[in-house]
Amino acid sequence: MLIFLASCSTQVEIQSQNTPSAQIKVSSHNSLSSPHKEWFDSCSEYEVGTDAFGFCLYKESETMNSISDLKEYCSWAGGWESQCIYNWVATKIAPNSGYSTVDLLELCGNIKDCAFRVVDYRPTQDVLDQLNLCKRYVRRNFDDCAMHAMLNWWKKNPSEEEVLRLMKAESEISRHLGYYLTVRIYCDGVGECKGSKVMQTRCLELSKAFKKGEKQCPKIHLGDRGSYKIPGTPPNHNKNQPPHFKR
Repeated sequence: MLIFLASCSTQVEIQSQNTPSAQIKVSSHNSLSSPHKEWFDSCSEYEVGTDAFGFCLYKESETMNSISDLKEYCSWAGGWESQCIYNWVATKIAPNSGYSTVDLLELCGNIKDCAFRVVDYRPTQDVLDQLNLCKRYVRRNFDDCAMHAMLNWWKKNPSEEEVLRLMKAESEISRHLGYYLTVRIYCDGVGECKGSKVMQTRCLELSKAFKKGEKQCPKIHLGDRGSYKIPGTPPNHNKNQPPHFKR
């Protein structure tokens, strides 16, 4: 009998410990000011405002159907807000997603690698536009962004007309523009160093450097440089290892 009473006592004690916690969670979710409380149903097991709740929102952010909804939704994610946005952008990065490149870039803001991935995955038809997107939105990784843009341009074996068009650019925008134009002209023998003053000067300087052996033509120009391929779905480098939370 004593053992039975002890067992009952333990069960009551456990229930009394769990009940307040459950009430707090219900109360905190009921206090959400969002008009769309169903957004948070999948994370209802976590208390609002906790790290676990923020992590859960980040994992579920791809379920949001618009940018305005996403901003409201991710604003509840606390320290996971940036990852919450990046995760959603990664699912909408395909060109046929219905969202414009500029819309996604504006949403990325200063989130690490986010804008770079969007620009790199959505190359524009005009590489000058691509370089300007790099300059405007990928400030912290501008050099890498510009290099990717020009390397991919060169891999597509641009025509003499295309080389001449870029040689007329009034601004180099990036050092990689002049470099890959000169590679196409000097190393591949397509086009010539004639254009705007700034581009012509840059092309002649680089051509001399190649001729003197101070710079080497890319080795792949001698063989098959491969057909251009749109990059695969970009990895989310902001995606941390899931923490272990107590439910």
